[in-house]
Amino acid sequence: MKRISDEELPVLARTAKAITLAQAEQSPMSELGSLILQDPAMTAQVLRLANSALYSPSHDTLNTISRAIVLLGFNRIRSLCLTIATVEELLVGHTRERLVAEMGRSFHAAAQARALAEQLGDESPEEIFVTALLLRLGEMAFWCFGGTLADELECKLLGGSVTPGKAESQLLGFRLTQLSAALCKEWTLGPLLQETFQHSDSPRVRIVLVAHRLAAAVEQGWESQTVEEAVAEFIALTGSTPEAMRTALEERAQAARNFARAHGGNAAAERIPLPAAEAAPPTSSVQEPAPIVESPTPNPSLQLTILREIALHIDSCADVQTLITMVLEGIHR
Repeated sequence: MKRISDEELPVLARTAKAITLAQAEQSPMSELGSLILQDPAMTAQVLRLANSALYSPSHDTLNTISRAIVLLGFNRIRSLCLTIATVEELLVGHTRERLVAEMGRSFHAAAQARALAEQLGDESPEEIFVTALLLRLGEMAFWCFGGTLADELECKLLGGSVTPGKAESQLLGFRLTQLSAALCKEWTLGPLLQETFQHSDSPRVRIVLVAHRLAAAVEQGWESQTVEEAVAEFIALTGSTPEAMRTALEERAQAARNFARAHGGNAAAERIPLPAAEAAPPTSSVQEPAPIVESPTPNPSLQLTILREIALHIDSCADVQTLITMVLEGIHR
């Protein structure tokens, strides 16, 4: 944990470049937040810095990226990006493939968890998204900075004679899930993440865990028994029919893929399995007409949330430019 804490976690090169070049006067807060949330390492860095004694002397834990952006400011986040090494510069060979696989699973789990949280009316789906995104932070950090130990563990895993957990314990003396928990506590990444590592029985923790179980299960195929078991857990939480739940989960997997691919994570996107029918859609030379987009129906709940966020930042003496940005962003949404 100390070794990794002394390093800077890598981010996707495109993510760092996009955030570095972003102009505070032109980029809405939601766009910057989306760029950060695309990458687990950057999400961890921003939350870690926002919750440090330097920027949070009141020890009021920030659990979401949107609040962290307001606290740190655009310029500070751009400077942070300049100091962080990129995946392409640090990783080669098999260890990079392991990291990409972990990131793909985390993207998928986070997308499923946030959608489920929204469906259940959770008070902060973004906090659930961040928690699911960082749940396997220790695994990702190890494949970045494990060095020769990472190579040795890779050989053990390729041998296939022992389970990943047993291989980790034999080689390292601890499980990588323990490393994730330790980093979460050391970096103050949020109480929900700590609750999850403590196997709390809260409904919000269950959302995160069931999303990760599904993301791991689909790697064995969408028709596998483990996927059926994960789908049953989603049904138990939502009360949906099996057919409707299956359709929703498959659509969310595609959305997670599109999200990762759109932000430069092509390799991670390819690690998110899709059902056979969706993985290779039939090609057609016929140009489909563009759908007619109707004006959205106003969402009173969203409006109230925006007003509360604005009021919160007025109380915290945020600068006028940030408040104007938040008001315009709220009007736009």
